[in-house]
Amino acid sequence: MTDIKVRPYTKSDLARIVELAKELDRELAARVGRKPKPDVSERFYRGKYLDPKGYYTVLVAVAANSLDGYIIGSSSTGRPEIGMYGPQEPSRASSTEINIVFTTADSRQRGFGKAMVKSLADYVRENYRHREIGGFVAKWNEPSAALFRSLGFDEEVQDTRSWFSQKL
Repeated sequence: MTDIKVRPYTKSDLARIVELAKELDRELAARVGRKPKPDVSERFYRGKYLDPKGYYTVLVAVAANSLDGYIIGSSSTGRPEIGMYGPQEPSRASSTEINIVFTTADSRQRGFGKAMVKSLADYVRENYRHREIGGFVAKWNEPSAALFRSLGFDEEVQDTRSWFSQKL
């Protein structure tokens, strides 16, 4: 078993997170038949997800001195939000949505995802006193769905995705 440490993101992690984000985008592009996005950059990530004044919580997973995964969660205020694909239904109040969970291909099936999801749940429970954590998973993404099921998340199946949630 790999000794995995999950900790909050620090500025020194930025370049590695962007490398991982580009790897994620290449995998998604290949999966859905599109070209990788050109805007996956330090500027984009720093401006959107890694702004210390923003509402995202970013944790990283490290093993053997290598940052091999990250998780991004957003705190909900219960207001309607504009997401990646346009307007979204109002989020659940007092909850955190898991936006991204990603590990390198070599780190999959080794406990990184579980460690990050559990750590994010603990973090938001302690720091924000949220009552729920959850995330959407595309129907084709069975490995991610299996991760959430293995952690006891409830599943609400929708047309093209499922919502996985857990009370804290």
